[in-house]
Amino acid sequence: MPAMCRAVTKLMNGLFPEKLIFFDNIRDDALVRKAVRLCRACDGIGAAPFDGALREDYYEVQRALMSEYGNAAAAPGFAGQEVVQGFAGQAAGGASAPGPTGAAEAAPDSEGQETAPGGPAAAHTFWQHHVCRLIAESENAFSLAAEKGASALARFGGLVEREAGVLKAIYGIGWGKMAASADDGAFCVAAMELSPGGAASRQDGTPGATPRSRAAAPGRRSLESKREAVHRAMLRHSDRDSAEMLEKYYRDEGGGLFERYDAFYWDGRLVGVESPDPITFDDLIGYGIQKGRIIENVKFFTEGRLGLNMLLYGDRGTGKSSSVKALLNMFAPRKLRLVSVPKEEIAAIPAIMEALAARGLRFIIFIDDLSFEENETGYKSFKSALEGGVRPQPENVLVCVTSNRRNIIKEVWRDREGGEDIHINDSLQEKRSLADRFGLTVVFSSPDKYEYLDIVKGIAEREGLNADIAELESEAMKWEIRQNGRSGRGARQFINWFSRGKNI
Repeated sequence: MPAMCRAVTKLMNGLFPEKLIFFDNIRDDALVRKAVRLCRACDGIGAAPFDGALREDYYEVQRALMSEYGNAAAAPGFAGQEVVQGFAGQAAGGASAPGPTGAAEAAPDSEGQETAPGGPAAAHTFWQHHVCRLIAESENAFSLAAEKGASALARFGGLVEREAGVLKAIYGIGWGKMAASADDGAFCVAAMELSPGGAASRQDGTPGATPRSRAAAPGRRSLESKREAVHRAMLRHSDRDSAEMLEKYYRDEGGGLFERYDAFYWDGRLVGVESPDPITFDDLIGYGIQKGRIIENVKFFTEGRLGLNMLLYGDRGTGKSSSVKALLNMFAPRKLRLVSVPKEEIAAIPAIMEALAARGLRFIIFIDDLSFEENETGYKSFKSALEGGVRPQPENVLVCVTSNRRNIIKEVWRDREGGEDIHINDSLQEKRSLADRFGLTVVFSSPDKYEYLDIVKGIAEREGLNADIAELESEAMKWEIRQNGRSGRGARQFINWFSRGKNI
């Protein structure tokens, strides 16, 4: 029997449910329970075939893993025949199965160094990816303490080290003998390797691609590349080393839902966004002063200093919302997360803030295209959430609003003329008080003719569009007349039209 399998069998000898105190998501995971039960059965029946119930458990694990990571099957190196040839010889002898490359399963050496090369390009099995995903997404007292920057190991001592040993045993389960007992020696999904970059993840749009449907923003890592650190932790010989590496991972990346996603929207609860827009500030031509001000503010914020709530207002299509999304792509590696809240849900913002305050990350609550009509009163609770309420705004939460109105709340001439209000100035102050809650106000105005043409030419250059400049400018001005105004959005739409041969 493989050494790792014996290790898990020993741990599982009636004690496994009690051993994992922190990682209850792994303790309770159905696939982990089935895998350990199968491994224990191998110890009891030797090379005998599995009975009906065990065979069903075995194939349930294989089906679930294929469902979870199956879109990686189209990745380079994941060829079915290759897997069959590489695995069949090992399965006959009961050893851990190699993947499609034929390499043996990586195991820690006696000095605590992983034998497989580190780095983001390593290949791992379906089973190893599943275990690492559970570890990375675990939200528990240890991961939360580490996320907040506390010394979780000093706080919990040897308990975390013991759990690291259990996790490594689960990670290292050998599937060769189990596959033979299930008469599945050549096709064990759990033991197949996923090619580097090919592992499916919740943010992966296409097999072997970056985590989004479009090219990833420069400097951003895929979810799978980020989690390579967890794989390396599982390959360390020393449980102390593994625990320290996990502590660093949670400190750098966060835990639970906030490890898995960078962007969220509020729908009565936080919902992770699978494929956030990868736009960067380099994609936004012009508006250098505006971009510089908001970048500097968020840079201070992610460095642990107090950030200013931001109001980005101005003409339509000038890049206000895109700038906020670009902030996420710039600062997500610094533990910034973006939470989009619709206007209809602004009453929930105090509760959202309270929940986010308990985390060790930095958050921007983003409300896009916000405005209130003169008869709406919902802005009052929002105003109190920003300043003036009993509970102060958490230091790790910054609010960013985009609007086409300077004061957000609609003003009419009768407000200035008094109408039925005796105290004219009081009414005006009330309507302007919400905008005053934002420490940083940035104006995005429509570009003039020359700025508009610079944006058009800048986008064309980034797109690699080889066009006559005079023709490009002439057509851009005609487009601007047809579209009733100049804007960055209009310039982008024009380039899309122009690059397709002007056939619409």
